[in-house]
Amino acid sequence: MRLVKHAKTARELRTGLSVLLPKQHGLTNAGMGESLGVSIATILRMQKEICQRINSTAEKKESGVAGADNS
Repeated sequence: MRLVKHAKTARELRTGLSVLLPKQHGLTNAGMGESLGVSIATILRMQKEICQRINSTAEKKESGVAGADNS
């Protein structure tokens, strides 16, 4: 939700919506592509991008917490 609220570009907005709308409204990737005006392949790339961001953020938090515990 944060990515959608703070989107500065249409690409950022579509990327956020590619994850939120299917969860909230049960849209398929084909439905998402049609709604956002992009291909299914683009929907999949945007969803992958979000997953990578989440994993990267989680890894940074874990390493920060581990570092704090070892101090």
